[in-house]
Amino acid sequence: MKLQLPDVTLVAIDTVCHALTALAIKECLDKVQFGGIHIYTDDPIPFARLGIGGTLSAVAPFTSLDAVMGHLWYHVPEHVETSHVLTVQWDSGIVSPASWSERFLGCDYVGAPWGWHGDAYEVGNGGFSLRSRRLMQYVAEHREKFPLGHPEDDVLCRRYRPELERAGFRWASSDLALRFSFERTGFAGLDQHFAYHGIFNWPHVFSVAALQERISLMLGNSYLNRPKHLKELLQAMKERSEAGASGERAPIRRPA
Repeated sequence: MKLQLPDVTLVAIDTVCHALTALAIKECLDKVQFGGIHIYTDDPIPFARLGIGGTLSAVAPFTSLDAVMGHLWYHVPEHVETSHVLTVQWDSGIVSPASWSERFLGCDYVGAPWGWHGDAYEVGNGGFSLRSRRLMQYVAEHREKFPLGHPEDDVLCRRYRPELERAGFRWASSDLALRFSFERTGFAGLDQHFAYHGIFNWPHVFSVAALQERISLMLGNSYLNRPKHLKELLQAMKERSEAGASGERAPIRRPA
């Protein structure tokens, strides 16, 4: 039986990684029944091919990552009816629905802890994140006070967080955020986290066949077929191979 999340809308915004984003969404929908699905794309065909329903909104190709994040900050909140939004990207997804906690919905922001700042603002990664509609609407309504910056999750969760907390918004604790998702630090086994983010986690999340499918789609995509992405994936595959039969994952370090 699927996990039921009627208070959560799954949101994806993508005009460059259509096939992989559609695959990530399909796998989320195989595990969870959401209160809504909003997809913003310039090419609905890969999503329709996988039988993905919900609201597909046509958008022009985004010219920058900031344009994508601006759409998330300022447009998405106008159309969400549930209390929370779950953002998914092409390199993220759900690994253990059983790890879901209703405590997540008591927060205005939950994302994987970064783990390298060494302060009280380690939460969290935006690549797979749960955000309350009221937080998103507040930021959108006060954009002159909270202008979009890069990277958006760092700006929101570190630069703006103190003031937003004073306004009554709540971030998850690091422990709760790690149960929600893992990225580069804190991995405790797939059954200990609701979700993941990062191409470097693919070898630890997927079977050989599923990994091969993703690599094929990645190599055929001009946006993803770049040294940065390939290097991270190859390094993760090497570490996975060196771990051997134990299946243990080598520590993931802070990105350069």
